[in-house]
Amino acid sequence: MLRVFAARVLEARRPRMYAVAAVAALAATAALTWYVRPASGLGYPPPVLDPPTAKTGTGSVSTEILDALDVPGSRAAETLPGLASCPEDHHLFRVVHRWTLYGVETDRLEAGLRRLRAALPALHWKTTGTGTARGRRPVPRALTAERETDHFSLTAQLLPDTAAATHTSTPRIRVSIASGCYRTPASARPTQVS
Repeated sequence: MLRVFAARVLEARRPRMYAVAAVAALAATAALTWYVRPASGLGYPPPVLDPPTAKTGTGSVSTEILDALDVPGSRAAETLPGLASCPEDHHLFRVVHRWTLYGVETDRLEAGLRRLRAALPALHWKTTGTGTARGRRPVPRALTAERETDHFSLTAQLLPDTAAATHTSTPRIRVSIASGCYRTPASARPTQVS
């Protein structure tokens, strides 16, 4: 008789135990998902990195791109890498490095842009877009690429001699490199994100 009573009590509590177990499993899954879920719209979990280290890494990527352009005799008007907030999540930051290559003829800059396009696959970049000027022969004018391993993006644009339109007579390649988004460690919150 005691056995029958215990079986009935257990049978009556079983749905409640399943419900409690399901709620506990759901709560654990939600907590784990929140912890490893990528930031809104990123598609990847942002790595934790302090801003000075991120700037150094972006500077190294810029050096790789400059070496791939390989335009002898040119000069680089360089700015330092700067912090910017991520458009997908303003609690994260990324590093943007913009610079210009100039000081040589347009033909040599065009050749450099071709070399860059050819070198990108070996540097683990995927070309996502190109732009050419129309005429007797297609001339590369713009290039966009991304590197999926660390979520960097690259834009390189050839600005030929445009003295008549903008009062600028120097042909140049304008380069912009943006890192993926990073989360700062709690001890190194950036004080200014521009």
